[in-house]
Amino acid sequence: MKKRGIVALVLILILVCFTSSVLADLYATGNDNAGTGLIGVYDTSWTLLPSPGFYTVNSVVVFDDVYIGGNDNAGTGLIDVYDTSWTLLPSPGFYTVNSVDFDLTNELVYAGGNDNAGTGLVSYYDGSWNSVPSPGFYNINSILVKDNIILAAGDDNAGTGLVAKYDGSSWTNYPSPGFYTITSVSYDYVNSSISNDTLVSIRLSEALG
Repeated sequence: MKKRGIVALVLILILVCFTSSVLADLYATGNDNAGTGLIGVYDTSWTLLPSPGFYTVNSVVVFDDVYIGGNDNAGTGLIDVYDTSWTLLPSPGFYTVNSVDFDLTNELVYAGGNDNAGTGLVSYYDGSWNSVPSPGFYNINSILVKDNIILAAGDDNAGTGLVAKYDGSSWTNYPSPGFYTITSVSYDYVNSSISNDTLVSIRLSEALG
């Protein structure tokens, strides 16, 4: 009986620790209605990180440090990194940064966004910004990077949502799912790999403008 009680206690402690670690890893970004970008952390309740001073925060990814992408209200895309305080990286030169990701393989920060002339852009930071060839999208709304492979989602500004994959040398377009725009993209982490062609598009927009 004592052994069963000890086992049950251990299982409860494991469950509590697991639940706490999951909740502590929840981050959200957004904006208030006065032009201030916000970042919240959830651990049984929401706590706001200090404001990075962005007008809009569009994306967050967390790998130990917190990486956010967004823009000011003057047409400058911004990337900021939070450890115990914010460190602003040089701007990648985008009009807006819509998506940010971190590739553990090469330990580089990637940004996806747009210029103000209708060109979707992707760059990575290794002490300075390096441009990846554009996939030819009008908007890049979302990127996902793993093992040096980039997935990008967006649209052509003519009512066609687009998804493409960059393998380090060229982009390969997937057939359009028929959406007006694609706002986010991912792949099946359990049953596939990013190098395969099995994609799961999520948070897909069919807005008609």
